[in-house]
Amino acid sequence: MSRNRHATPAGMTKPLRGKKDNMQAYQIYFGIDKDCEGHELATPAVNKAVTNIQTRAVDVFDGFSQFIGWGGYRNQKGHVVLETCCQLHIFVGDTQTGRDIFAFCQFVRTSLNQESVCLVHPDGEVQFITAEEQTS
Repeated sequence: MSRNRHATPAGMTKPLRGKKDNMQAYQIYFGIDKDCEGHELATPAVNKAVTNIQTRAVDVFDGFSQFIGWGGYRNQKGHVVLETCCQLHIFVGDTQTGRDIFAFCQFVRTSLNQESVCLVHPDGEVQFITAEEQTS
């Protein structure tokens, strides 16, 4: 297969599209085992929330990539929390704004009742989106 082509689901090939606008990759990390109070989240509720998050990512950003991993942190009470987490990659173009990204992060946070969501900007800046966080 040519370097400039990729396979479609049907096995056919088509040329890669050129850069349409100034796309930038953001990463969003969020827990899926426990809520902000440390209570275990029920699997059916998590599955529904993650599906809603995925659908919203497609609606707002035209797509996403998702990876499941494990993370840990020390909570406000000083306890170590270890949990399964999702890493969502979104690719943002000229048509989306910082407000779109912020609103999406707040949607993720509230969908799973999380204390915060970690947003990694294209330049490497790390931002924790909380209920108190204001839009820029």
